[in-house]
Amino acid sequence: MAGGRLGTVSIEQVLSAGTERAICQLRRLQTAVAALVAAETARHYGTPACEVFGFGTGPTRTPRAESRRARDAAIYVLHITLGYPKAQAAQIFSQTYKDAGAKAVRRVEDARDEDPALDRFLDRLDGFLRTEDLP
Repeated sequence: MAGGRLGTVSIEQVLSAGTERAICQLRRLQTAVAALVAAETARHYGTPACEVFGFGTGPTRTPRAESRRARDAAIYVLHITLGYPKAQAAQIFSQTYKDAGAKAVRRVEDARDEDPALDRFLDRLDGFLRTEDLP
């Protein structure tokens, strides 16, 4: 192809374009999974899912106790069940301060010992997310 632009495309450019597309698809999937987890934990705690993500907490921006517990549970599930790094799981839910993920996981582990209903809920959610029959 004399003079054609196709002949000047390198294999690195083709692979890079494919990698960027794959990264975008992975991020969309991670966002969808985080939304599912947030919706389920919000339902369990009886709080709006938007508050789990850190939105709609009012003028003081202080989350309600139920919203904070739901957010902690969502961070816990993303980390323990799905293998997200703690910091990444916390960041998805607008928690950017140092050790937010570690503190959330620790609070949920302590709460599981004291609350059998939470323990059963997290076991069911874990089982659902680990099911191989999911599309």
